[in-house]
Amino acid sequence: MVASSLLIFSVGFFIYAVSPAYANTEKTNVTAKTNNVYEPFIVEANGYIYYWMDYNDVGKWVKGGTASYEQPTKRKLPL
Repeated sequence: MVASSLLIFSVGFFIYAVSPAYANTEKTNVTAKTNNVYEPFIVEANGYIYYWMDYNDVGKWVKGGTASYEQPTKRKLPL
């Protein structure tokens, strides 16, 4: 009887002692920003490779951008 009481008390004590031990984290809003990707972007279509130096240039080109840096480099794939 005493042993079971001590067992129950010790389990309760450990639950009480461990439960407030949470990680101290700050809530931050993390969002994926695809507009700030500065890596080459490559597309294959109709036997050609279209290559942009920056992902943002792809969006500008699709919207009708005519600047030279917005235009893709086009290369024919070997057969």
